Amino acid sequence: MELLESRIYTFVDSTKRFAFYFLEGQQLIQELALIHPLQGGGFAYFRDVVLSFMPMLALLKQGEQLGLYLDAEDPYLRVKLEITAGGHVRCLLMPEDLKEFPERITGIVRVRKSFQNAKEPYNSIIEVNGVSLRNIINQVLERSYQFNSLVRISQNSDQSYLVLQLPGLPGDTEIDHSSEALLHCDELYGPRLADLMNRGLQQPEELAVYFQELQFQPMGARTVQYHCNCSQERMLANLQSLYINEGEALFEPGQAHLEVTCEYCKSRFEIARTEIEAISPLYN
Repeated sequence: MELLESRIYTFVDSTKRFAFYFLEGQQLIQELALIHPLQGGGFAYFRDVVLSFMPMLALLKQGEQLGLYLDAEDPYLRVKLEITAGGHVRCLLMPEDLKEFPERITGIVRVRKSFQNAKEPYNSIIEVNGVSLRNIINQVLERSYQFNSLVRISQNSDQSYLVLQLPGLPGDTEIDHSSEALLHCDELYGPRLADLMNRGLQQPEELAVYFQELQFQPMGARTVQYHCNCSQERMLANLQSLYINEGEALFEPGQAHLEVTCEYCKSRFEIARTEIEAISPLYN
């Protein structure tokens, strides 16, 4: 069966107190498998990271970009995920030969959000201590966005969903913003959504019928695709700063070119030594 382009669908439940962000990510995960052929259980681990973080795309407004960077030391682990409101995503997991796949993470998560026409991005650093991989996104939403949320990932299809409590209207004193209310919501809808993901439905028409049966109101959808904005010019600019710090040590004796590989999409670029020297303040 040919996979359709991945999408994130936004719904609001019948009480208008919870939003559901459903990721149909089968095409996206297939693209990642081709770009990042991680060994052993590495890709399954990477898949869970992407499926748990990606629903945050639905929270971005036009022109906004979001970067999530996870740094852990024991074992050494680095995860980078960058998304745009337009549905472009690029991500990576290091090291690519990861041997240990910790169920719980201790380290820091850096959040960087850029806004259209804003000079400075919003940055925050969140410490996590013994937090499960799938719960990291909930802590990011709670501490950086002040949202109460939870994420669920399917093991049978490359799909996930994020459920988030919506703020009440002014004067509405009946809304329960406790974690118990969120769990009750998940108990109410979770089994049906788990069934949906187990079936791996991806046709928009089929999904629309399924969510209509849950009395969910559709609020929109966004296409998601892997896209890297690396280029010869960007790689040259990165090498320029390295050359300023390292000078001639950047080259082997007699070396005329450097081959640089993008860590996100594995594209290769050949940069001539003369190109670096031409824009370096060391030579101008």
